[in-house]
Amino acid sequence: MKKGVRIVNVARGGVIDEEALVRALDSGIVAQAALDVFRKEPPSPESKLVQHENVIVTPHLGASTVEAQVCFTNHHNSKLFIVSCSFLHLIPIFG
Repeated sequence: MKKGVRIVNVARGGVIDEEALVRALDSGIVAQAALDVFRKEPPSPESKLVQHENVIVTPHLGASTVEAQVCFTNHHNSKLFIVSCSFLHLIPIFG
């Protein structure tokens, strides 16, 4: 990849090889990273990734918004849904 990229992972922990990301940050291949998901949650406060000066870390709170909780509460008995980016509409993908 192009040197100096920025990586954002708010999807799933484990999608990114965290040890490789630290190496890429140290070498400058990755300029910055922003993460709110990790392979092991919560991450250790001593983690090289958490402590890295070019990494922004936030707690995994995507499902903790009012909108997400309302959607979950209203649809907890449904089978499988795709959640829109706004968390305001749930679209069933299996009948």
